[in-house]
Amino acid sequence: MAQHKLLEGNEFIEGLRVLGAILGYVTESEFPVIATDPDGIAIDVAWFLENGQKFPLFIFEVETTASNSMVYNPLKVLSKPNEIFEKPLFYFPIVLNQGQNSSRIDDLKRAYGIYNYSIYRLSLYEELLLITDILAQHRRLLGKLDIVNLVDFIKQSQWMNLSISRLITQIRLLDFEIKSGEFLQSIGILTLKYQDIIPIFCSELEKFYAA
Repeated sequence: MAQHKLLEGNEFIEGLRVLGAILGYVTESEFPVIATDPDGIAIDVAWFLENGQKFPLFIFEVETTASNSMVYNPLKVLSKPNEIFEKPLFYFPIVLNQGQNSSRIDDLKRAYGIYNYSIYRLSLYEELLLITDILAQHRRLLGKLDIVNLVDFIKQSQWMNLSISRLITQIRLLDFEIKSGEFLQSIGILTLKYQDIIPIFCSELEKFYAA
């Protein structure tokens, strides 16, 4: 099966695998599209709700640049009949370095947008959009989020260039753990680890009491 040769791509793929585990999914990299052909075409990262699921809920394909392989990647999944490969809940193609020509990306969006397919370009600072869309899909399924572990991972691994303040705002807007009180409790715990979280906690505390 085709594997990423560049360190940048491999590191991002590993980050997606870890993120999935933090959110509570079973994750697998280089997941074969056709189970009977493990050496054939594969998906970079697949997330499953539980062990034993035949088809993934979320699919991630990582491209170093907007190359010709981007055109083929959605075809290898979305063109298959459901008995061979069921359509995922969401398909996340991620381009690490876009380059100048975005026409290929625009064409792909038009062709596959109806399949919950959206391209994320990190060179255009779309990291927050990517993580927000991942969390929004996760919210639909489970509604729970380990905020402390998620922020720990983002800050300590530096896997993604992401504003923690904006991330926490998106988590609040998605209504994760607000009613239970765990949202503020989690942010409070993070202030014990990271001084830069303290003003974020104070701001969220003000919003809570003003509501």
